[in-house]
Amino acid sequence: MNPVIETLINHRSDRSYLDKAIPDAVLDNIILSAYRAPTSVHSQQVSVIVTRDKATKAKIAELAGGQPWIAQAPVFITFVLDMHKTREAMTLIDQQQIAHESIESIVSGSTDVGIALASAMAAAHAQGLGVVPIGGMKRSGSVYRAV
Repeated sequence: MNPVIETLINHRSDRSYLDKAIPDAVLDNIILSAYRAPTSVHSQQVSVIVTRDKATKAKIAELAGGQPWIAQAPVFITFVLDMHKTREAMTLIDQQQIAHESIESIVSGSTDVGIALASAMAAAHAQGLGVVPIGGMKRSGSVYRAV
């Protein structure tokens, strides 16, 4: 079977992690996979925040409704629909961003975040890592995902 198909078919959500650092090269591959994922109209409005600090991961776990696997994961990656970044890019070309005023832009941007997350999860699995997407932060206005 094709290894990409096998990786996708064998996905499972892992909530138990080894206390072992993720090498920078492995993490770089995961993030690059997320950033190379397709986006609507080449908007590139996905940003990724990497958290390794134990205290910060513990706080995120608490904010996500008490999900201990967030604190246990060696790395927690947050995927963000980042309209600030796109606004800054528009400013550089003397244009005003209006995308944030459109529900279509919010929906397509949110879809782009999901596509980036799926790419990152497949990249993590392909490198032998366990992952679980976290949705508990939606209630507080942010979307967090763990790798």
